[in-house]
Amino acid sequence: MFRLPQSFHGQTAAPGGSGASVLEFELRAEQAGALGRAGAAVQQALAALRALTADDPARPAQVLAAAAALHAYLIQVELSGLHLHGHDDLIVAGLDIPAEVLRKVGVSTSGA
Repeated sequence: MFRLPQSFHGQTAAPGGSGASVLEFELRAEQAGALGRAGAAVQQALAALRALTADDPARPAQVLAAAAALHAYLIQVELSGLHLHGHDDLIVAGLDIPAEVLRKVGVSTSGA
């Protein structure tokens, strides 16, 4: 049996208030949260990269970290149903992603 979370007692989360609509509401809320966390991770990684000079020995590792965060964000965008095929440039421009990071998106460092 599906039981409503305590926060929903006395209110309707979605039209009709059925168990399925409440569950869908919860799933969408979690997707939005995951997308927000992934976006914040990209912004943090990019901020850390911008804090480094071009000749800093830590820069290559931070470029890879930013690329991995961006890759995870793009996957989360797709999983959330926000298909941006052909419009990835909006994300790149909106987050001001450097070319050096874009070149490393999807690069595996595990050696496998």
